[in-house]
Amino acid sequence: LLLTTARFGITSMNPNATRHSDDFNNAQFNQLLSDLKTIQPQPLAVFEAYSEDDQWKEKGVNVLFRVNQVSEAQQVLLGLGRKYSQVALYKYVPVDGKLIQTVLPCKDENSVVYSEVEVGGEVVINQKFEIFKTLEEQ
Repeated sequence: LLLTTARFGITSMNPNATRHSDDFNNAQFNQLLSDLKTIQPQPLAVFEAYSEDDQWKEKGVNVLFRVNQVSEAQQVLLGLGRKYSQVALYKYVPVDGKLIQTVLPCKDENSVVYSEVEVGGEVVINQKFEIFKTLEEQ
């Protein structure tokens, strides 16, 4: 799937990179899952994921789309990022057999976080994936 679909990583927890309560974060995450069920274009799949550091663990999702839907999907997901006051989201798109990761700022004032790199060599994914929805379940 990495080289045949466009994938976006987004969360709704800890708005503006500020730690919030577990109750607040869980409510935000559940609302994001609800929002993802109604967006257009509809994702091929949504996988629960998380990231963590010494400070906190943050649940998010990876959202898969057809490559020809990447522009439209990007605008929709940036809108969700702004709705949940996120600094950025991640986009992974295959280009000429290579995977390109782009960090997309959700707001203009966060433009300093923009980056684009080729993901190469040995890819290690440090995320636990659980299928939230697959194309077959639609």
